[in-house]
Amino acid sequence: MGSTEQSTQPAYSAPPETVTFDGLLFDMDGTIIDSTAAVVKHWESVGNEIGVDPAVILETSHGRRSIDMLKVLAPEKANWEYVQHMEGLLPKHYSEDAVEIPGARPLLEQLIARSAPWTIVTSGTVPLVTGPRGHPAGKAAGCRVLAVVTSHTAEQVLAAGPDWVVRDLSSVRLVSVDEERGAVTLEVRDALVV
Repeated sequence: MGSTEQSTQPAYSAPPETVTFDGLLFDMDGTIIDSTAAVVKHWESVGNEIGVDPAVILETSHGRRSIDMLKVLAPEKANWEYVQHMEGLLPKHYSEDAVEIPGARPLLEQLIARSAPWTIVTSGTVPLVTGPRGHPAGKAAGCRVLAVVTSHTAEQVLAAGPDWVVRDLSSVRLVSVDEERGAVTLEVRDALVV
């Protein structure tokens, strides 16, 4: 006889909710793009360059600033000049390994077209961004947080205490921008039901 197991998959079926914000802050990695494969290749290259086993770096680097990793693993390289150079190489050498998060481009294009107030917040340097953080920092700053389940499991994302959890940004729609106030109204649909 076979056993009948109930699915433990999260249910992304919350009814649509319309919410207004004074502005929007987007983490870059895991929210706008998923650069996991690129980051793995990059840290392997950096590890070989600085004489540190890439596996050691990858075990502890996710969500941490490069300079903080270097302070521990290669203190002689822990300076902003090296970090900016090193992070600038990631998009140059491994951009083909980064993928867009579904829904990110259309949402950002709409925000730009409507002159809505938004920005990217990340622990990466300018060369990395122009060439995860994220929801714990947003919550600590008193912001309402929408998290996407891309580079972490739903359980890991929920542990950080976001206000909404969605699969990706295709669950977020721009409703309106109040040009006088600069307020942005979004519709969040198919959020995780907890």
